Amino acid sequence: MSGRYSIVCGDPHADRLEMLDLAVRNRPGPRSRLEAKHVKYYESNPLGAPSLFLARDNESGNLVGMAALFPTTLWIAGERVPAAIGGDFAVDEGHRGFGPALALQRATVAALSERGMKCAYGSPNQNSELVVARAGYTDVGRLTRFIKLLSARPVVERYVRRPRLASLAAGVARPFVSILSRERLHRRSGRFSVEQPERFDKRFSGLWELARRQLGVTTERNAELLNWRYAKTTPAGAPGTYSIFALVEGDEVAGYLVYRMRDDSRLVYDIVCRSDRPVVDALLSEFILDARRSKAASIDLGYLGPANLLTERLRAFGFLQRTAENGLLVCSEGEAPSGVDLRKAESWYFTSGDTDF
Repeated sequence: MSGRYSIVCGDPHADRLEMLDLAVRNRPGPRSRLEAKHVKYYESNPLGAPSLFLARDNESGNLVGMAALFPTTLWIAGERVPAAIGGDFAVDEGHRGFGPALALQRATVAALSERGMKCAYGSPNQNSELVVARAGYTDVGRLTRFIKLLSARPVVERYVRRPRLASLAAGVARPFVSILSRERLHRRSGRFSVEQPERFDKRFSGLWELARRQLGVTTERNAELLNWRYAKTTPAGAPGTYSIFALVEGDEVAGYLVYRMRDDSRLVYDIVCRSDRPVVDALLSEFILDARRSKAASIDLGYLGPANLLTERLRAFGFLQRTAENGLLVCSEGEAPSGVDLRKAESWYFTSGDTDF
């Protein structure tokens, strides 16, 4: 970086207006959405305030770049580990290249040990990945997208350009897409019920405790945190944006998914369930059947980690595997508990919702 720039610690309150102006110049969406995001992540995070770094142009004094570390918790081999999510990385177009981008990322890496954090991780866009890697992050791998087509429409629209004809052809093909699907054979056991609760509650606690012991490197899940993450409690959230779909056994949740709609697709941000085939099959069957009833065209789930019972059953239920554009990048400080290698994909249980930006 040239001597033209200074990297300084930022104050989310004092620097708020400049940060929002920078975001408007570099992020899609209206300013109101970016203001809501600022309130959520910088003012209402239940895990604490982020570490913020700003890049200023020494000639003008203007804010031209920023990067942040948002505190979080990982569970590694059953042990709670303080960590951070790297995010909100932005540099004005006229200051990229040999500008402050790399220095901003290096500042966040240096802050890890100062703040007692074992690692930082994130899923940056492709334009940022090279800079993040040069600062010390390791590319663990790409997420795998598990995609279930519920309608012929996405395929038909790729080849049929006339909307009315595409709609007619998709309608004709729909029964053939679903008739051979495994969920059609599902009959709900009397031991299970299905709910779509408005919020996470204590019934999920046993499942989360199980996940901490069994799922490898996984993020913290508790009711307060997930209700905040998925916009169930914060004023910045848009009610109804994310939905919870839960398989319940007695007084406990046996498995759940969190999803939101984009166009006609259900995008799954989180999935956790007992490692028990009847539970996995029941959860997937009920979710697919519910998606069909709601006329969703597809289900799209992002995952990085080892092959396991869930991935096996996703394939059995007709989910196709595609490599996602985004991946997981990790920067670790020292050795992880039990010698777990954070740089290997098979060490993780990582879903699309684990970097909530």
